[in-house]
Amino acid sequence: MFGQCGHNGTHADAPFHFIPKGDTSDCVPLENYIGPAVVIDLAEKFSRTQPFVAIADLEHARSQIAETRRVLLKTNCFPDWKRFPDWIPVLKAEAVAWLRELRVVLLGVDLPSVDPIEAKVLEIHCALKSGNIAIVESLDLSEVEAGVYQFVALPLKVMSGDAAPVRALLWRD
Repeated sequence: MFGQCGHNGTHADAPFHFIPKGDTSDCVPLENYIGPAVVIDLAEKFSRTQPFVAIADLEHARSQIAETRRVLLKTNCFPDWKRFPDWIPVLKAEAVAWLRELRVVLLGVDLPSVDPIEAKVLEIHCALKSGNIAIVESLDLSEVEAGVYQFVALPLKVMSGDAAPVRALLWRD
């Protein structure tokens, strides 16, 4: 596996991961991590030559996004959890701004990061934080259909952590 740290498995990134004086895992507000969420199925849409999630990929779920304010992106681009991917799809800057306009409070992905694998500066993390959008990474959405669910993924209270493991749950009423 990849060694032991807060970023292994399904986890919530704390702002301290990408902002030197950002909140640590033990200080993040929990309300963004629980409530209705929309799963958007983007499987089969991306490749190494087309690695970007655009507004057009999300627009069909606009009303559900505005209603739930929690977005979970299913890409199926990280199918082998024992092998770290060479590339992953990432949001275009315009798509991040669009999510902020819709007052999204959480973005969850089935990928190890919201930024490109090779990123040295975590620009997408920072852009999401500027909109007060919490980040959950490495969700297992492989068996989940698109649609609206109830969602909970509370980060463990890891003192001074830059990330914390979560046990994410989805269910329908």
